[in-house]
Formats: sequence, C-alpha cells, structure tokens
Amino acid sequence: MGGAGLKVGLGGAWFWRSLYRAGLVRPPMPQWRVVVEARPVRPRRTPLGEVIGGVVVGVIVWAEDVEEAEALARIAVEADGLGAMTADGVRIAPQTRPAKESGAVARTPYALYPEEGAPEPRSTKRRAS
Repeated sequence: MGGAGLKVGLGGAWFWRSLYRAGLVRPPMPQWRVVVEARPVRPRRTPLGEVIGGVVVGVIVWAEDVEEAEALARIAVEADGLGAMTADGVRIAPQTRPAKESGAVARTPYALYPEEGAPEPRSTKRRAS
C-alpha cells in the first residue's frame, strides 16, 4: 500500500505556515483535512499474518468546498488500491504551501485494523510448558 504521488507528512512547509500565522499571506482557497475509511479491494495480510479489515488515513486537500475535498481524498485513497467507504472533512488552517488547482497534497501513514471475525495468526514459536 504505497503512496501514489502523495507525500506522507508535510515536508518543509514551515515557512508558509509561519507567513500565514503572521497574517502576511492568504491562500487562494481553503485547505481541508479529510479522514477516509477504506477497505482493501482484494484481501491483504499484514507482515504478521493478520487479515486487513480496513484502513484509516488522513488526507490534506486544497479545495473550494467540503464535498470537493472529500471526493478528491477518496480518489487519492482509491489510487492506492483501496475502496473508500466514508470520508469526513473539516476546514483547517493551511499546513502546506498553496496550490493553484484543487487536489490532495499530503496524507498521514495508514492506520490498519484487523478484519472482524478473522482467525488469530498462529505463532511460529512454541510456548514453554
């Protein structure tokens, strides 16, 4: 589940954030933090053998309104081979340098959770009796 063009984290955007907080610049459009819950399109396992039931990820998006932001975040997550189930966005102070066009610019690492009712992975080590 690698990134498809989105950076994890926010990189060197500290300069832009400082100028915005000081009131020296204004962004061309609002920025949104969208939390997306998704499921793998095909069954996947973690390195420990657990079946992945779902994924939660936060996506930072430049967009005019919340509906556009949620749609762009869903597209960004679906580009990584996941099927987006829900997306909820909230307007935030700019965290990255402004973009001239709408789009997803950054995301958090994926938070995986196991599938409900999946069998526990078996340990390869024997327990001491």
